[in-house]
Amino acid sequence: MKYIAGNPYLKKEKDKFFVDSVPINTFLKESQTPFMLVLENRIRDNINNFRNVFNSQFNNIKYFYSYKANYLSEICNIICSEGIGAEIVSLPELKLALKIGVPPDEILVGGPYMPKILIEKCIETKVKELIVYNLNDLNRINQIAESSNHLQNICIRVNSQKYNSKLGIVLNDKNLTKLKNLIKTCKNIKVSTILSHYTTQMNNTEQFKKNIAVLVQNLKKLEENGIN
Repeated sequence: MKYIAGNPYLKKEKDKFFVDSVPINTFLKESQTPFMLVLENRIRDNINNFRNVFNSQFNNIKYFYSYKANYLSEICNIICSEGIGAEIVSLPELKLALKIGVPPDEILVGGPYMPKILIEKCIETKVKELIVYNLNDLNRINQIAESSNHLQNICIRVNSQKYNSKLGIVLNDKNLTKLKNLIKTCKNIKVSTILSHYTTQMNNTEQFKKNIAVLVQNLKKLEENGIN
């Protein structure tokens, strides 16, 4: 068979056209156009390629799929079956992840808006981490965790200050002092991770290097203020 445009999933043999080895006429008989095809093999191959690259560089690494990219249950089921965790921003996404069998300790939850009902469900199911964009959310999370006698891990999203973004926390003197005080008074949360989202569609190594630099700079600020 001849690949079309170098795509191994699109092939042509004589006058027949195949999508991942299935004749296109099979789909045309079952569906009306226009329709969209999602290739399970392509999803699994993408996951394996991604793993191979990162496993070659890191000894201890975990993978999480951002459900906001596409949370059709069939696609999320495939990704879950490959042992990939879930990174979610809303209650419907959390319910889907739990329904298809993602272990709670493989779920990260967070976003600019964290409604009480979402925090309560996260603590009830004991998700791995809550990602905080605003220090004021730490008190809210601590109160709910305290009522459930639960210690909740927290990921602090730091502001990369790229493109004048408003998302995330700028670790200036004021916010560092506030964070230190919150850690002292909030006994049911534990700051365990920091996150920097440098930009969307990072497609060159320089962007990754700059993002790592943001993380290192902020880790140093935390360490200098006694936050490990």
